[in-house]
Amino acid sequence: MTNIQRAYQIDANRNPIINLGLTETKSITYSALTTGAVGATDLFTVTGVVNVRLFAVCSTSLTGSGTIEAGIAGATASLIAQTTGTDIDENEI
Repeated sequence: MTNIQRAYQIDANRNPIINLGLTETKSITYSALTTGAVGATDLFTVTGVVNVRLFAVCSTSLTGSGTIEAGIAGATASLIAQTTGTDIDENEI
C-alpha cells in the first residue's frame, strides 16, 4: 500500500512546485470605472514573524498615470518597488 508523505502544488506543465511551504493567493481587480481612485489596499493581515515570497501578475495592460507598490506599514515599497502603471505590460510578472 502506498503511503503519501506530502503533496505538492503543480504548475501549468504539471511539474511539482516545491519549497513554497504554506501558500495563499489573492486576486484584486482595479478599474477606474468601478473602484475609482484607490489608496492603500491590505493584501493580507499577518501576525508574528513570517517569510514572504510575493508574485504579482498583470492580466491586463495598465493605463493611466497611477503607481503600484507592495510592502508593509512604514515601508510600503519594501516588497515591490513603486512602479508606474503604464510601465507594466499584460502577462508581466
